[in-house]
Amino acid sequence: TIRRDGNVGIGTSSPLAKLEVKGANYVLTNSGQAVGGIHVSPSTGAALDAYGGAISFSAGGTGSSAIAAVNDGSSDTDGNGLAFITHPSAGSSADGEEKMRLDNVGNLGIGTTSPSTKTHIVGSSVSGTSYDSNDILTLENNSFSALNIVASPTTASTLIFSDDTRAVGYIQYNHSGNYMRFNSNGSERLRIDSSGNVGIGTSSPSSKLDID
Repeated sequence: TIRRDGNVGIGTSSPLAKLEVKGANYVLTNSGQAVGGIHVSPSTGAALDAYGGAISFSAGGTGSSAIAAVNDGSSDTDGNGLAFITHPSAGSSADGEEKMRLDNVGNLGIGTTSPSTKTHIVGSSVSGTSYDSNDILTLENNSFSALNIVASPTTASTLIFSDDTRAVGYIQYNHSGNYMRFNSNGSERLRIDSSGNVGIGTSSPSSKLDID
């Protein structure tokens, strides 16, 4: 249906947008294809690590961002991941740049097109780095690398360790009191106060090392 206002409807006679498609709900069968919606495919199969069908988005200029299928699994084009591409502000002649990839096995990479763990964030790659199947989050940078936990000045920043019980251990920095504490088996075991005193078995150390 093409309405007088220019809206186009497929599967609907009253489209509310420039293009509205109505069809069957998406299902995981049919090899992942959106048979009831929109399926974008290239005219020829994409080579290994090449892009396939894509949708691009523009803010009004020539430069565009895009989401593209990418053949990152095999030469038969069935191992499909998704590439997320942005465009720099260096003018319309600049190429798009892939910034994030969700590969065909579910690994998410930011700053890398070949994530090696479930979440792999790369500032710059480190040569010779090895990864383990138990690595859920990898932060990689070929320089100084940091994990910055930011909280309000009246609360705390915490790194929590859990199993079938939440927070059986944690490392916490209290911003209002400017002290750090270490908990194991659900209880505080060590504290470093704002003056640098260390307490083991006490939360109020009175000397450089106070053991209770």
